[in-house]
This record gives sequence, structure tokens and C-alpha cells, in this order.
Amino acid sequence: MGLRNVEERGASIMDYISVIDEKRLQIGMSIRTLATRASMDDDILGKTLHRKRTMKASELLILSKTLGLTFDDFQTDDKAV
Repeated sequence: MGLRNVEERGASIMDYISVIDEKRLQIGMSIRTLATRASMDDDILGKTLHRKRTMKASELLILSKTLGLTFDDFQTDDKAV
């Protein structure tokens, strides 16, 4: 995989994190509450949302389910994230 692909993938993951964190803030949910509902450690979730660790695919799925996010929520006007 070339450097450009890695950068694009990194940007996509950042966008996923933004969608999740924006939804959390929109509904007024704390990181601790989201972590509890998603059966995650709140410290790990906090580091993920503050981009200090990489989000795993399984975490993306469980957080999306917990927040009621669908695939459509991760799309922009121009392209899918």
C-alpha cells in the first residue's frame, strides 16, 4: 500500500471518529456513559475520540450501534467517508 493510500485511510478513520463524537455531543452523552453503554473502557474510548489511539473496526461497529448511527450517517455530500 502506497503512502497516499495510508494517508487517505487515516483521514477516513478520523472522519469516522468525528461522526461518532459529534453524535455523542449532539445527544449530550458523556464519554463515560457512551463507554458504559458500549461495554468499553472509558479511558480507551476517550483516547480514541481525542485521536491518541487508533479505533478498531469492532469499536466502530459497536459505537455506531450504540449511538444509532447508520452507514448513511458516515457519508458526505461529495463522497462516502
